[in-house]
Amino acid sequence: MKIKKIISRLLVESITKSQSLGHIPRLDNFDVIIDRPKISDHGDFSTNIPLVLSKACKMSPKIISEILIKNINSNHSIDKIEFAHPGFINFFITKNYFYQELEKIQNDGLDYFRNNYGQKQKIQLEFVSVNPTGPLHVGHARGAVIGSSLYNILKLSNYNVEREYYINDAGNQMRLFNDSLIERARETLDENYQAKEISYAGEYVTELVKKIIIKYEINNKNIEKITSIALSTTISAIKDTLEKLNVKFDSWFNESTLLESDFFQKIVEKLTSEDLVYFQDGAKWFKGSNLGLDEDIVLIRSEDGGPTYFGTDLAYHYNKFLVRKFDKVINIWGADHHSHVARIYSILRAFKIDDNKLEVILNQIVNFKNDGDTLKFSKRNNVLVTIDELIEEVGVDACRFIFLSRSPDTQMDFDLKLAKVQSSENPVYYVQYAYARMCSIKKTAENKKIDFSNSDLSLLIHDDEINLIKKIVQLPEVILKCCQLRQTHHITNFSIEFAKLLQKFYESCRVISENEEDKDLTASRLRLVEISRYVLGYTLDIMGMSKPDKM
Repeated sequence: MKIKKIISRLLVESITKSQSLGHIPRLDNFDVIIDRPKISDHGDFSTNIPLVLSKACKMSPKIISEILIKNINSNHSIDKIEFAHPGFINFFITKNYFYQELEKIQNDGLDYFRNNYGQKQKIQLEFVSVNPTGPLHVGHARGAVIGSSLYNILKLSNYNVEREYYINDAGNQMRLFNDSLIERARETLDENYQAKEISYAGEYVTELVKKIIIKYEINNKNIEKITSIALSTTISAIKDTLEKLNVKFDSWFNESTLLESDFFQKIVEKLTSEDLVYFQDGAKWFKGSNLGLDEDIVLIRSEDGGPTYFGTDLAYHYNKFLVRKFDKVINIWGADHHSHVARIYSILRAFKIDDNKLEVILNQIVNFKNDGDTLKFSKRNNVLVTIDELIEEVGVDACRFIFLSRSPDTQMDFDLKLAKVQSSENPVYYVQYAYARMCSIKKTAENKKIDFSNSDLSLLIHDDEINLIKKIVQLPEVILKCCQLRQTHHITNFSIEFAKLLQKFYESCRVISENEEDKDLTASRLRLVEISRYVLGYTLDIMGMSKPDKM
């Protein structure tokens, strides 16, 4: 059991004991919250439970603290417990506990970082899901990176996770894209052809059409083939880009499959029989106003009898929950989908699915800056910077780290210039350099044939050694926090803090000493370096970044 849980359990037991002895009144509802103090003098862990209980007990926080401390059962991992004004109890953990945790990391490997928060629930993580109308641009990168790292965190938290990309191959944007392809093809095949105005007028469509015409011998008789070829070509390019960005999917789900056979029609009939769909002005409407929305929504268009964007989303979420039976679904969308969130929850209510089974994470806007200027992108008007170009400019690792480093619900700036700086100013470089330095130390030890595998960790008593060790054993807690909050920036923060502590340790504690008297201490410090290398390396794995052994 991790120490935070031990402290929480000891406090609950102390409160129960204090109540049974009549030292404090009986209370039915109270939450014991354990935090890490920002100041080391305040201990390793702290709780404000005396302040929480004070009003209900009609007693001073100090008296409550004294009672609870007196009634806390002793534990070999706790060195001392102190009261701190105005009403905190601070816990100081023994060094021996931390040494034992380092031993566990070496013995347990990845299992040390796992938790059971997910309890093997079947969860779908849907992200990116960009219309296949061109290359992925930089605006899509944030959700892609967050989704892929969140997958790693959910797996560590014992979720049965499936990553899915929803291919919008049957909607209005796809129709406009196909029309644009045909017009460009006619124009390319016949120089006298007067092309109509098209929605996708960028260079990408022009070049794509030219390549397909040459490769597949397209002419006016088989010109319609160009749309299906363009779709498969674009999807293949999207997959290649995501592969470069270290983003993978378990499932690629085509929107068009929802409209095959009578699947969609049966769902509409079901909702109609439940008086949740009605016919008006040639269209079929979903009674969103009965399910928490301000207005009803068109489900099937009057013009062509086809489903709206909302209509296919309704069928898609029916498929997720009632056909494939996911226990939970997480949709990672762009901020422009904000107005669509309430509509999705109305779908769940229509099918009597618990709202808690769906989570929607909205990624706010990323402002890309270069030399102080904010760049603006538009796929349709040929003002475009693709993810491929971004990767070429700053590298995969910089892309991933920077996108992970802010909570998705906040706007962020991506400084292209800073992302390429090879100094401590650039957190990406700083963290990876810390890893490379530990690799270098390990190589030096191997060249000197120093055996440190069973060295005595209790020799590590310097403040900078202890602070580093304390940070190491926090990683499982950080992973759990990322899982619970569905946020990845806590892991990047951890890596930066870890790298800073490694730097302090490196500066103040000579790792490999030439002095024979320091032989045992050298071995102990090398063992700490190796454990640190493993932990920081695994942190980089979670973030989907490379682990350079030299820089």
